[in-house]
Amino acid sequence: MFACALRHAAEDLEADHLAVVKTTCCEAFDAPPTGGQLFGELAKRIRVELDKQLGGRGWNVVVGRGYGAYITHKIKCYAYLSVFPGVNVLAWKA
Repeated sequence: MFACALRHAAEDLEADHLAVVKTTCCEAFDAPPTGGQLFGELAKRIRVELDKQLGGRGWNVVVGRGYGAYITHKIKCYAYLSVFPGVNVLAWKA
């Protein structure tokens, strides 16, 4: 659908885990939406895939244009990415 040009704004992840998060985000945004809640559907896709690839349940994901967040995360389990201008992904494991 679009050329994935992720930019990470902040992260506390191992390099290989950051690569997984970036790839997962690109794949989620490239797949066509099937429901009416675009950002919610994208967040679910990303979360399910991160749970599969990065060690079990517990990942949380927020996708959107404007939101505030104050979170507590496990060490080396946090990423905040800009997918394209104005749309961001926040992923963390609590």
